[in-house]
Amino acid sequence: METRKRNIFISSARTGALGLALVSLAACNSGETTTATPTSGGSAGNTSALVFVNNTGDKTLTSVALKGDSGNSVVNTIEAAEFENAALGDMQVSKEDWVFVNLAAANKVATIDPLTAATPVHEANLGTGTRPVHLYRDRNDGEVIWIMNDGDNAAGTTTPGDDLINCAASGGGSVTVAHNSHLGPGGSPPTVLGTTCVLADGHKVAAFAENKRVFVSSETAGEIAVLDGDETSTNYRKMIARIDLCKTSKESTLPTPATCNPEDAT
Repeated sequence: METRKRNIFISSARTGALGLALVSLAACNSGETTTATPTSGGSAGNTSALVFVNNTGDKTLTSVALKGDSGNSVVNTIEAAEFENAALGDMQVSKEDWVFVNLAAANKVATIDPLTAATPVHEANLGTGTRPVHLYRDRNDGEVIWIMNDGDNAAGTTTPGDDLINCAASGGGSVTVAHNSHLGPGGSPPTVLGTTCVLADGHKVAAFAENKRVFVSSETAGEIAVLDGDETSTNYRKMIARIDLCKTSKESTLPTPATCNPEDAT
């Protein structure tokens, strides 16, 4: 056992159906405390509750088995190479207990299977848009994950906020949607359904309505894109409306007037 003194800051925590928790820790490295010896079979997620720890210091992901006041132990650590040595960002658990982790620098989202084997397994890194930052589980269908692509932020870029992978022609950031089925026999790994260009720059967050509409705000542009979240609709994942929060006539009175985006046809 190796003991290390460190400062730990919990930035986020979420739980899934099987007691999976996701925790991001700042300035931490893996390789500490007791490591459990995996059995030859069985399921890590079904054996005990699991916490997934984002070790930002070395870009690894550690799973910890929680068994109460004692007996807690590290199950395994997925190395940085599996994540293409990109820093790990937002994490989310789907309804079927797949774990999704944003890899902003790689323009991908990693998928983790916590149930099939005795230790959690890195499945694949799925392509998204440029610089995915936040991701959400659909409130109406927990098998669907919505990934917000904030776009280009390279120093000196002439295309700030643009998804250069999917939306270079139209400009603006985008939203990628992934879907997964259940884990185990008959199930299939997560796949990307597609990416929607929202024609607006800036940091993106999303909110979900009961009528299966997804509202995605773009901070710099001052716009909200309305996407169809109904999987049975012919407009599924398409942008069906844009709400402009920026009025040029009002912005002109400010000390530093903002330039509102033109309302291009959607």
